[in-house]
Amino acid sequence: MDASPHAVTRPHASRSYWLCQLGGWGLYSTLQLCAGALLIGLPWARLGIEVVVLNGIGLIFTHRLHAYIRAHNWSSYSLRSLVPRIAVASLLLGLPLGLLSPFASVSSLQSSESLIQEVAPNIQLHFGPLIRFVHQWANWTTLFALWLVIYFVALSIRRRRNAELRQSELMRSLQQAELRLLKAQLNPHFLFNALNTVRSLIADNPKVAQIVVTRFANTLRYALSAGQHEIVPLSKELEIVRDYLEIESLRLEDRLRVDYSVSEAAAAVGIPAMLLQTLVENAIKHGIAELP
Repeated sequence: MDASPHAVTRPHASRSYWLCQLGGWGLYSTLQLCAGALLIGLPWARLGIEVVVLNGIGLIFTHRLHAYIRAHNWSSYSLRSLVPRIAVASLLLGLPLGLLSPFASVSSLQSSESLIQEVAPNIQLHFGPLIRFVHQWANWTTLFALWLVIYFVALSIRRRRNAELRQSELMRSLQQAELRLLKAQLNPHFLFNALNTVRSLIADNPKVAQIVVTRFANTLRYALSAGQHEIVPLSKELEIVRDYLEIESLRLEDRLRVDYSVSEAAAAVGIPAMLLQTLVENAIKHGIAELP
């Protein structure tokens, strides 16, 4: 039930369409068989053949109508333009079955001849065949109109669901792009600050400089490999944040004081890679770093 006339039919969409088609016509046929055989007492064999033939024709008609709707892209029309098309299609499809049905015994399930004969026997005498045809035509027209209404309602629900899925995928892609942008912005900024810290420590305190280089290597390695893991445990992110803050504390000295309060349950919670690191860096860059 794809709206596009030239779109490739997806396997699950075609399967759903046929399940609905066979299920709907099968249920309608079963109800006719039960009503005709149990309520009116019609022979099972003849009734079964008539129901299969008539409803089989109805199935073929609706399948061809489905192909016509897709080829002419009816789903793009407004409700005002769609209503007359549904009415005309229902009348045209109901016409041949309205001509065939009066000759079948199953038509007695929907017959109104007894009522007309009681109210107006003369009308029944002169116009009986015409009345039967019009009555059967109206029944089949109503059935095809109901099929079309169900079809377009299902198509509308499916299109709305697909639009919501596309919207969700778009938002997810946007969030991933923003996260990758933050990662790309983080690395150069931290790189320059860490190198400046190491340069200032090499002459004054080489041992501390070695520790800083080790922490810097850990942080840089994590930042470069973060793109391979979108979600990481909070405990792993905190390890890198600790290395980062140790390096920054050498540069900021007494201006930076850190207190950790993390529960054991929170340590296993998954978060986007570099999210906490980016938050901490921005806090230092726009907060502590600007203080005298």
